[in-house]
Amino acid sequence: MRSINENQNFFDKMVPFSPPTPPPPQQQQKRWRRSHELLASFPSSPSEVIRVPARVAEAPIPRGNHGRYQHHHHFRKILVLPGNPGCSSFYSPFAEALSDELGGTTEVVALSFHGHETSTAEVKGKEGRRKARKPLCLDGQVEHASDFLEKILREVDEEQNDKSFPAGSVAVVGHSIGGTVAALAVREVEERRRRRKKEEAALSLSSRSSPSPSSSSSPLPFPKTKIAAVCAMMPYVAFDEGSSQQRALRLLAGSPLARVPACLGARALGALLPRTALSALVALATASSPLTKHAREIVADFVSAGGLDHALFLAKTEFKALSVVEAEKREEEEKEKNGSSKAPKFSVSSASEIWAPLASLGRRASVFAVGKSGEEGSERNEKDDHWCPGHHLDLLKAQAPFAKLQLDPSQRHDFVVCDDRTARAAKAVAGLLRETALAAAAAAAAEEEEEAKR
Repeated sequence: MRSINENQNFFDKMVPFSPPTPPPPQQQQKRWRRSHELLASFPSSPSEVIRVPARVAEAPIPRGNHGRYQHHHHFRKILVLPGNPGCSSFYSPFAEALSDELGGTTEVVALSFHGHETSTAEVKGKEGRRKARKPLCLDGQVEHASDFLEKILREVDEEQNDKSFPAGSVAVVGHSIGGTVAALAVREVEERRRRRKKEEAALSLSSRSSPSPSSSSSPLPFPKTKIAAVCAMMPYVAFDEGSSQQRALRLLAGSPLARVPACLGARALGALLPRTALSALVALATASSPLTKHAREIVADFVSAGGLDHALFLAKTEFKALSVVEAEKREEEEKEKNGSSKAPKFSVSSASEIWAPLASLGRRASVFAVGKSGEEGSERNEKDDHWCPGHHLDLLKAQAPFAKLQLDPSQRHDFVVCDDRTARAAKAVAGLLRETALAAAAAAAAEEEEEAKR
């Protein structure tokens, strides 16, 4: 595999491009393990990152005699955010398939939620003793994803030093609660960009009026790379009071009498049973919906690492932040306590706002979900996917009119544990990312032309 810098002379000479032969199937299956790393974004606990590097450099198409190039929309990097239990290792086959669907020209990066890793690396304090990892709520995971997304944008900025070649962009894909986290993270990063521009403008004005040595220690400029598209896969946007599965999981995650024994039992199994025996136990527990061998091994590693504690804590905060009933209770408490009750930074206050994070992204947003187009929502998701039910999807057009929706009746919410469904999902997501990125770029160009005419 050659990097873009190594192919610099190749592009200058404009030699016809011939992509390298793909690696053998056995090497493709193990490639995600070689690209595994730990991100120390939080000192208290690392986060797992799965990187699928671009194996094919995109060849630009010549245009005219001025050395300029034109080409289709190109994503330099794509960030994938998982659903709860928040482990990126589940999405390594999806990242591989998504990279293949985009021609191998894009690096796909899957980020685990903070503390939801499958590794058993010890975290120690100042005295060398083992330190308990503190789980993060939904707001904390959004901040964690925003920090990493900003890091991805900086990486792309560093790669695009040569201005003679077309600049690429970044896309974000989120599954289940990761879809909501993705939309909120993009909104947070763009808000940081606006604040940084204001700070830089104010700093430049102050330096002109009174130049001082302290002006040289200004913060780094915010990355210039843009986020061109966001795809939410079967997003979990609001708690469904009519779902018995969600009510049961809320009871498990919200009650210490149920959550603590479950976590202790999982930790005991992970400590006592060998990895092969634990994987076999996972296979017996999921006999009704069989998992792939890859998924069973990840579940065994996740249980051994104590990830169930963090998954249930995140589920508890999800249900609290995304429940309209909880929002009404918080409003009553605030009235009684004169605003002294603590509320999440992001929360759903009414059913008319469940798609607000995606609606704020305009034409860059897209949704991939289970169902058939043209049917009623209750019938559309009657058999599967209570996390993204039909009556929530029916509100998408009214609340986010520019978001593109694509439905697949053969999909399941847990598509990552099935190779066939993973491949189909990657193909659909790749198409949605291309369409939304081009549509958003065309709309932005049209707005610029109208402003220029004025």
